[in-house]
Amino acid sequence: MSFKKKRILGWIALMSMLLLPSQSLAAGKAIYVPLSYENGAAPGIYQVVPNTKKATLIIKDNTHKLVEIEKPVVELNVNGDNKHYKLGEVTTSKQVLEEHYPDYTQFSDPIEIGKELLFQKYLGETTHEGGCGGAVSAFTLLYKKAANGKDTLLTKDTIANATGDAVQVKENTIYYTKVNKDFLENYTLYKMDADGNNKVEIAKSIDDYILSDTNEIYYLKDNKFYKMDLNGKKSTHLTSIKDHIHGELPCDGPNYKFTDSGIYFHADFQTSVYDFATGKTIVGKENSFYNIVDHSKKLDQFAVLDYDSETGATIGNSITIIDKNGTTIKNIKLSADAKKVKVDINTGIVSYFVKTAFFEEKY
Repeated sequence: MSFKKKRILGWIALMSMLLLPSQSLAAGKAIYVPLSYENGAAPGIYQVVPNTKKATLIIKDNTHKLVEIEKPVVELNVNGDNKHYKLGEVTTSKQVLEEHYPDYTQFSDPIEIGKELLFQKYLGETTHEGGCGGAVSAFTLLYKKAANGKDTLLTKDTIANATGDAVQVKENTIYYTKVNKDFLENYTLYKMDADGNNKVEIAKSIDDYILSDTNEIYYLKDNKFYKMDLNGKKSTHLTSIKDHIHGELPCDGPNYKFTDSGIYFHADFQTSVYDFATGKTIVGKENSFYNIVDHSKKLDQFAVLDYDSETGATIGNSITIIDKNGTTIKNIKLSADAKKVKVDINTGIVSYFVKTAFFEEKY
């Protein structure tokens, strides 16, 4: 696994499974992604072209064991239940594949910005080692690889990856969350130009955020949701979301999830959806537990990942399209080797990796 660890609540979807035919699409626009020995590739950041099996190494990397250290890599307010780590000995492909070492890499989260590439460099992580299972926050620095191959550190601020996506880009402007001594919350949101200049503080003491497809910033603060414009102005509390929202906790993951188009949250035995475009909240069927990954523009269909109702385990690689009452509309079953599955319900396209190959298919 890469160093970035997101804990999204494993809601249960009670769905049947059918195998639907899919239609492969033509080669698409190249994307950038970390790959590793587990993908059958030398570790690093690759450029991959959809539906061609073409993968080109852009930034070479290694895999490592983690080493426990006495103090965190950044100054934190922590207690004796916390443990701190950094990258240690480089491992070989044989160790990773045969001895099941965790696949910790130095670089992650590539984002294309113009003709250049943003990526994060792992510094270390802090975990909560309580009896409840714990939580993890990884800390990184942000770099840019220019078209001429030169790597540049864009800011000395330490970035906290306990947020959903710590670094995001909108219209060639970079947004990121800086850690402020607290383990899983209280970050400062900044924006800056693509070259690292003109850094501006956008918001203080937030716990998570997303740049929406409505060109706004939605963020979580004090377990309440807010929105503001891309310059950090005109902040508004989303009073329609009144249930018991919480972010990452030492003994529990968040009970909500951001996507580009909305917020999905689970409270009072129901899964609800707040749509960014309309400002409407749709409440699902009572006792519904859905891990929703996308919704239609009319808020009449939702894509969910399938889970076993008793064990909570993922059932293969199945995606189910449902209505707001939980009635199944379509089922999509992918290869057992499929990884990093995504679905766009409005275009009807599902994408996934098999080893180093990236596929996009019409369902």
